[in-house]
Amino acid sequence: MIPWLDPATINVLIGAAVALFSSAFLNWNQRRVRRDRLRRSILFEVDYISGILNDLIDDERGECVIDDTDRALLRLSPDMLEADPTRLSKLTTREIEPIYEFYEEARSVLIELERPGDEPDPERLYVHAQRTVDCADHVRGNMRRSRLSLLTEWYKSVDAARL
Repeated sequence: MIPWLDPATINVLIGAAVALFSSAFLNWNQRRVRRDRLRRSILFEVDYISGILNDLIDDERGECVIDDTDRALLRLSPDMLEADPTRLSKLTTREIEPIYEFYEEARSVLIELERPGDEPDPERLYVHAQRTVDCADHVRGNMRRSRLSLLTEWYKSVDAARL
């Protein structure tokens, strides 16, 4: 014991230290969870948009095959970035740059689809779609998920397989 402090003061200091560290840990954990949820939602949208574009790409002919332009426009609209772009500030620069590149390429596909006139140019649309799919691979490669998030995801998949 510290001789010049009475036991009640020492107990108060210990309690304050425990409260300080526990609130700091809870705050850190909440920020980590929000960051991982943002990463998962971005990865889901990137996978969804690149999957749609992969279905539209015809590598043999070097063009995109689109039957219904309005339906493609609706399915390819990027919601995550337009909803709240300030949330991206939670990520690292290494993660943000490929995300912006992906959404910029996805936006160029949308611009090509919205081009006034007849049908969009299939070759030009193919180039933009192929770049978007390549950027999606780059996003997946640079997105860093925490080990705890990966462990939780693995446990949920194992638990779902048991049911």
